[in-house]
Amino acid sequence: MGMELNPESTNKMIRLAAVGDIMLGDHPVRLGHGVKTATAAHGPAYLFEHVRPILKENDIVFGNLEAVLSDAGLVRGRLESEEFRGSPICIPALRDAGFTILSFSNNHCLEHGEEAFWNTVYELQKHDIFVAGIKGPDGRCIPYRTTKSGLDILLLSYSLCREDYYKGTAIPYTLQSPGGVLEEVRFFREESDILIVSLHWGYEHVKYPAPSQVAFAHQLVDEGVNVILGHHPHILQGVEKYKRSVVVYSLGNFIFDMWQRSTRESMIFRVNIAQNVITGLEAVPVYISNRFQPQPVHGDKRKVWNVQIERVNRRVTGGCSASDRSQPGSLEDSEA
Repeated sequence: MGMELNPESTNKMIRLAAVGDIMLGDHPVRLGHGVKTATAAHGPAYLFEHVRPILKENDIVFGNLEAVLSDAGLVRGRLESEEFRGSPICIPALRDAGFTILSFSNNHCLEHGEEAFWNTVYELQKHDIFVAGIKGPDGRCIPYRTTKSGLDILLLSYSLCREDYYKGTAIPYTLQSPGGVLEEVRFFREESDILIVSLHWGYEHVKYPAPSQVAFAHQLVDEGVNVILGHHPHILQGVEKYKRSVVVYSLGNFIFDMWQRSTRESMIFRVNIAQNVITGLEAVPVYISNRFQPQPVHGDKRKVWNVQIERVNRRVTGGCSASDRSQPGSLEDSEA
């Protein structure tokens, strides 16, 4: 997919790359042979070896961190303590791969308690990775702020998913309602030239966003949001150009040890922004290999991927033909 909202070039431009769920632990069904086990055997840097050059081309690289990177509270051999828990040895590899921002506002970030949550936050910060989605003293999201090419950029991150693990009295991340997100967007909007909002939302394993999500995304754009980055469903959903903004409803998984084909089809979403005008956007297709490595898709497999994502995009914008409802081609069992 290669789409442009405004083809004009400008010197004042930022390059943003975004990916979906990064889960560096072992899925409960993969305990002992999942992502964490593989990184212990090969080192975490190998996970990114096929995508590192693509990621490092950008000014800002964003992902959703789906599990803690901490051993705090770990009880070896206990499934509930081992599952969905990454190792802190992965943090330098994330920075080396180019990541500058990781959202940590989601339904798994407190799965192993507050100590593991805050250990993860502090260690990421030590390695110059901004942790998005932390609640400030005023109860609002602590925004990511930077100035690049003369443009003031601000990113906010929220979870709209139910919190199932936390037993304390004050959730430290930005669990919000749609109304609360709108209020914070209005509060922060005038402080930036470019406003990006990350949302952990939607329904798992569903190909298309709910009508309520589409309506909410349009509200956010109407309030001045330039880019919306969605995650949580574990599969790709559509990309919509709405007014002068772009909405990525779900970025899918990026590194995960799920086994279904749809959970292994992924992308690196890239967008160039000048002032508050999107000058070009691109989805780079990747496939999560049997070694849990996201690998760029080329040749005929890329053509299949393009057909799949364009069908999904048309469904988001309301145009579904009979051919769109047929079964798409498959990337299954491909090592890309």
